[in-house]
Amino acid sequence: MNKMQTEPIAAGETTEKPKRKRTIKVEKRNWLRTFLMLVVPALLIVGGGYYWLTSGGSVSTDDAQIKQDIVSVSAQVTGPVQKVYVRNGSKVKKGDILFTIDPAPFQVALENAQAQLASAKLQTTQLKTQAAGTGADITGSEANLKIKENALSRQQALLKQGFTTRADYEDALNEVKTAEQQLQDAKARAANAHAAIAPGEQPQIAQAQAAVDKAKLDLSRTTVRAPMDGTVENADNLQVGQMAAEGLGMLSIVHSNAAWVEANFKEKDVGRMVPGQRA
Repeated sequence: MNKMQTEPIAAGETTEKPKRKRTIKVEKRNWLRTFLMLVVPALLIVGGGYYWLTSGGSVSTDDAQIKQDIVSVSAQVTGPVQKVYVRNGSKVKKGDILFTIDPAPFQVALENAQAQLASAKLQTTQLKTQAAGTGADITGSEANLKIKENALSRQQALLKQGFTTRADYEDALNEVKTAEQQLQDAKARAANAHAAIAPGEQPQIAQAQAAVDKAKLDLSRTTVRAPMDGTVENADNLQVGQMAAEGLGMLSIVHSNAAWVEANFKEKDVGRMVPGQRA
């Protein structure tokens, strides 16, 4: 009997212990739930308030890029590339040599233009000399005419007195007419000579000088220089012997001192922006 009485008590004790553990676990879950219900909303409120205070006066976008000026460098004359001074990534300053084009044909063109200029100057000098000479021709023709007129006057007087023949008188008259024609020819030659010499700079000299200037410019353009400070790109295909064509891009230079941000904002945010605001 004693053994039977102790066994239910032991059994009763083992059944009470699990109930206490479940009670403790329930209390812990209630406390955690209460903590989360109070703290999490508070954190959300604080975070939302901070965001509203700090970013409410600004707008933002993820659609933005940093951009720089890129210049395509091309030759201004056509010819084979003689030497390349840069490669991709090279830092250059404005005026630095990038590459050169064979200058031989342009040197020949310059020498030819200079010869044409010298010829134009010589021709002008000859025209001026000729024009000056026509003045002497006029003076000589006028003197000859005066002599012939005097001879005609004597023949006319002798004819009246009967001391000369009609034929001699007519010969003297013809000589006067010839002298008059010679004077007119001399004056015409002088007019033509002076007309060939324009006032100021002569057109043929100006034209030849322009050809010389053009040849000098073309020769200088066989040396291609950097138009600005920057970094060389797209120079991989630039090789010695390659034909450089006028206007065809040979390489690029990225401007090193001019960068800007291009951003695309939402249409609803644009109305909140005004020129002059700091980005």
